Amino acid sequence: MKKITLFMLAFSFVSLLSVAQRQVIKLPADQQIANSEKSEWYGHSGVTNVMPLAPGYEYAIRDTANVAPVGSQVTTVKFYNDHINYGYPSTQYNIKIYEGGSFDSETGMGSATAAGTEVYTQAYEATAAGMQEVTLTTPYTVSSGEYWVAIENAHASDTAGMFLGGVDATTNGQYVMLYNYSGTDYWLNFALNDGIHPATLSFYYDDGGAYEANSDLYAIFLDDDQAPHTPMTEASIDGEEDLVLYPGLGNEGPDSTSNSAGIVLTIDGNEIISENVDLATQGLQSGYFMFLSNPAAVTITAAEMDNLSLEGTFDVCFTVTYNGVDNVAANNQACVTVDRTITGIESGLSSSLSVYPNPAKNVVTFENAKGSTISIFNMLGQEVTSTNVQSNVFTMNVSTLVEGSYLIRMTRGSDVKTQKLNIIK
Repeated sequence: MKKITLFMLAFSFVSLLSVAQRQVIKLPADQQIANSEKSEWYGHSGVTNVMPLAPGYEYAIRDTANVAPVGSQVTTVKFYNDHINYGYPSTQYNIKIYEGGSFDSETGMGSATAAGTEVYTQAYEATAAGMQEVTLTTPYTVSSGEYWVAIENAHASDTAGMFLGGVDATTNGQYVMLYNYSGTDYWLNFALNDGIHPATLSFYYDDGGAYEANSDLYAIFLDDDQAPHTPMTEASIDGEEDLVLYPGLGNEGPDSTSNSAGIVLTIDGNEIISENVDLATQGLQSGYFMFLSNPAAVTITAAEMDNLSLEGTFDVCFTVTYNGVDNVAANNQACVTVDRTITGIESGLSSSLSVYPNPAKNVVTFENAKGSTISIFNMLGQEVTSTNVQSNVFTMNVSTLVEGSYLIRMTRGSDVKTQKLNIIK
């Protein structure tokens, strides 16, 4: 596939797509790509910090993104314990599950009952240091309301180590801890001096169906950046209009091999933009999508489409590639079929002017060209030659042009015609 490097076009896209900040938005449930069978881990397994957990105190994870489908079962909980190296000797824990809670992640503080009602508890002793993987005696069935999976230090007097992962602001509100503040217990976000740190805590859920870990990334064009977000597959514009598009990258549950994705934007089959996106740093959670520009709109101007000879019907496509299992590859590409109508030309240059041969080697002949200005541009948008034609049949010497693709622009009064010209040697 040929990559067009027309300066104006490349600059306008790069300035929109290669920005650090992207707009991440929750996709409405009825527009998400359904994945009916899931079995995977949810949470965080990194270990970079340790904090004391007093007897009776807890820390928890909330499924704020509703990753686990209603009716699936939480079967296993995983957390980190090291009672040897850090001076926190407790090895006694309770695994707890709460239902019906609420938590204000903006203020970071709620009442002592913020976790809701305790519906499950299971005692556990860590007999060895390291990651603890605890199978629940009775699997917990996920309900439609909020639920929390918590770890409690169950020792009567010994402090336990509560381990945290690296700073990750995107998990703000998902992981919370219980501590004593002036004699009152509060659920708070983990916050150290350098930011929000998720707890080393995760759980495994299984809906009972056969499931192969599926990255489930998908490409999408939207009609605008305002809800409701309607997928866009076609557009009609006239020759004076700019083409405004809203490309987005969606995520419905990545596996561990798809932390980054490649994105490619093509126009009429020609690659315009190629970029890699780090999903982790962008905070692209399951059930979310992000616009690939900020501001959200990507605009292809009428002049840029003229330079690419884009008239009639052509496709603008957005393609996502990544490592990992992908059960629905068709979702990885989204295309908008554009119908661009150039008015007021068919009766002029487009219907009368003839250009041949194409491809050309030494000369190009133009018929019915009298009174027009003929200009040739290379793919950098640079004009390489221009001539005012005074005869009906005009032959242009192109022997000095290097082999490659060019654009011919023919102008007569208000009529403009552009087309591609290939030079071969």
